[in-house]
Amino acid sequence: MKKAVIFDLDGTLSNTIDTIAYFVNLALEHFGFAPIETEKYKYLCGNGAKLLIERSLKTVGASAEYFDKVYPYYVEAYDKDFMFLTRPYDGIFEMLDALKAKGIKTAVLTNKPHMTACKVIEDLFGDRILLCRGVKDDGITKPDPTGVYEIMNALKVNKEDIL
Repeated sequence: MKKAVIFDLDGTLSNTIDTIAYFVNLALEHFGFAPIETEKYKYLCGNGAKLLIERSLKTVGASAEYFDKVYPYYVEAYDKDFMFLTRPYDGIFEMLDALKAKGIKTAVLTNKPHMTACKVIEDLFGDRILLCRGVKDDGITKPDPTGVYEIMNALKVNKEDIL
């Protein structure tokens, strides 16, 4: 039997597409660019906030020089209201509670900035998630396995014991 499960956060445990679209569009509009349809963010997300902003700027035809303005604006705005429009998917609480009842440890590995990810986990899931690892100052993002190894060590599980 498995001893632990590592989940992604955005688009797996929590529905954040509306949140991400809102805050990127807020940043884009602040610097004079048109908003992007929420549906398109499903294709712009997935590799961390920096790449999200790079892709968004490219989508609206902005030059790369805007990154140093738009990215910090986005991060600051998102961090101030990180739960805005964020919600768990149906059945997630029940699944996490069932895993906990079976003694299976749970963790999150995400490309969201570490501090924001941990605040979302605490606010949305409380003690249902034991450990959170987001992108730290080291800049390491998935699919680099470093975060997985950190979680395995912290939870004291082997690769055979984890999903």
